[in-house]
Amino acid sequence: MVLFPTLEQAKVKWLCLQTNHVTLFGFLLYTNSDRVIVDYMSDGICELDYLSGEQCLIFVSESPSKQWIEYTRLNSHLWWRTFRQTIAENSSTSPENLKARTITLLARNIVENNEKSNVIVGNNNKVLIQQIINPDINLLFDRTEALRIARHFQVQPKDVPCLIFFKDLNSSVIWKSTLGHLTEQNDVKNFFRVFFNSSDFQSLLTLDREEL
Repeated sequence: MVLFPTLEQAKVKWLCLQTNHVTLFGFLLYTNSDRVIVDYMSDGICELDYLSGEQCLIFVSESPSKQWIEYTRLNSHLWWRTFRQTIAENSSTSPENLKARTITLLARNIVENNEKSNVIVGNNNKVLIQQIINPDINLLFDRTEALRIARHFQVQPKDVPCLIFFKDLNSSVIWKSTLGHLTEQNDVKNFFRVFFNSSDFQSLLTLDREEL
């Protein structure tokens, strides 16, 4: 599973993450109003990644939680490896960056035991130092992106939330299941546990591009 904020980034990641062992790609599409799916993902994202397996790569517009980061780190997950590589590429030992990191570390020490510390910014606005050091990453992830992706694959908005699979980002959807009928988290959990252990899913994994 790969977390991404926009369709454009998903396209870039799709090009970079195509490997010999990944044979199927998908999107789990839902917005903030699809509360059952949102609530399930807060606890079940790691289980869903495990269920879908290494041959299947599902893109999800979801911000990386501490649980997800720790899970991917411990399992040397594909997402963790690419995330770590991105951080390394953006790091630098230039004096400017060293100074910035020193200031950040100092600020972290200031707020370590006092999350209510604040600073004054333009127009005498008070801002918590914690907000500057650790901005809310959820602001970068807009789940309404699911509707743009649905349009890209010619999936109707009424069919969101849904799970779709494809072999190529520029091709049509080869399999789709709407999830709007699932009204409880247990329903979502059971759907994924059954589907990813089904013959239908195994058939999708072995489907050749020539058959599309």
